[in-house]
Amino acid sequence: MLAVEREYRVLLVQTWRAFDEPFSFGIAHSWSDPRHGTTLMPTQLTPAEVGAWGEWYDRLNAPEVDKIDLALSRILRAVAERREPSDVLVDSVIAWENLFGTKEGEPTFRVTACLAKLLAQGTEARLALRTKLARIYALRSKVVHGSGMLRDEELPLCFEALDIAIRAVRILVTDRMDILRLPDGAGRSAALLLEA
Repeated sequence: MLAVEREYRVLLVQTWRAFDEPFSFGIAHSWSDPRHGTTLMPTQLTPAEVGAWGEWYDRLNAPEVDKIDLALSRILRAVAERREPSDVLVDSVIAWENLFGTKEGEPTFRVTACLAKLLAQGTEARLALRTKLARIYALRSKVVHGSGMLRDEELPLCFEALDIAIRAVRILVTDRMDILRLPDGAGRSAALLLEA
């Protein structure tokens, strides 16, 4: 998903697993039915994409990445398991909060300002993106707190929240390991917002 950039998301999904358990008799088999997740399309990777997949595998094994394990697992669930747009939205915003959230101050402003600073260039672009992110954050609150159902025109925002989470992880892991090395969302958000 991080390594292959196509019009549609590409990810690795397990279906059959076999374990050779030395303390039991035989081989343990398990089955994970892909029909319980989202619709998946088989994809043949190009040699360049296979190389990129290997590079991302190495990048994600860096010790700093463990600090955003919750964000990564929520992004994977949003992509591979969630069928409802509202679930994609909730998982995606949880990923945002894992990256830059804190119990200090106003979380919506802090998280959306960090994402805007990370993802956009220039004051106007950042202000416009932060406004959109705040709208997505408010939509998530509406869903979580039961204040209303998603309207049809709001559904694309659920998937945009996921795109934002994926883009943020890509940038943090490739270009901003200095931010990723910090111990938690509070430290990451403070460092990002206070840098010149």
